[in-house]
Amino acid sequence: MSIATHLVKTVYLLVGAKGSGKTYIGNLAERSLGLHFIRVEQRTIEHLESLPADAKQLINDGFELELKWIEDALLDCDEVISEATGSSKYLPWFLDRIREKYNLKLIRVICPLEVCFDRVKGRTKEHHYDVSDEKLEEINTASHNVKFDWALEIDNSGPESDDHILKFLEALRARRYT
Repeated sequence: MSIATHLVKTVYLLVGAKGSGKTYIGNLAERSLGLHFIRVEQRTIEHLESLPADAKQLINDGFELELKWIEDALLDCDEVISEATGSSKYLPWFLDRIREKYNLKLIRVICPLEVCFDRVKGRTKEHHYDVSDEKLEEINTASHNVKFDWALEIDNSGPESDDHILKFLEALRARRYT
C-alpha cells in the first residue's frame, strides 16, 4: 500500500485525563457514527493477561501495541478513533508514527480534574487500570497540561448531550482532510 493511500485514512485521537470521558466518547462514536473505536486500556489489560508473568513489560508505554491495533483496524476501514491520556513521555513518538502514514486529528476531552477523580474512583476496574490516588493525580495533571494543535475540543465536564458531542464529531469528520 502506498503512502498516498495511507493519507486518506484518518486517526482521531481522544486526549484527556483519566476519567474525562474518552472511552464514553469513543463508544458513542462507534455506536452512532460507525467509527471503529480502539479501547486502549481494555485491550492492553487483555494483552497483558495473555502473557506469561515474566513477559509483562510494555515497550514505549504500550504505544507500539496501540499503533499496531490502529494499523490493523485501518486495513478494513478508513477511520478509527483511539484514546490516550497525553501524559506519557512516549506520546510524541507515537504521534510522529501516526502522522507518517495517516491523517491525524487530535481531540481534546476537557473535564475538571476533581470530576475526573470522582469518575475514576466510582467506576469498575474491569476495563481500566487501577492506580493509586497519587498516580492518578500525576497522570491527570500531566494530561491537563499537555498542549497540541487541537482539531476539536469537547467539554465533557457535565451532562452534555450525546447529540451535542456527535454534532462536533460529525463536523470534524466533514473536514477531516483540511
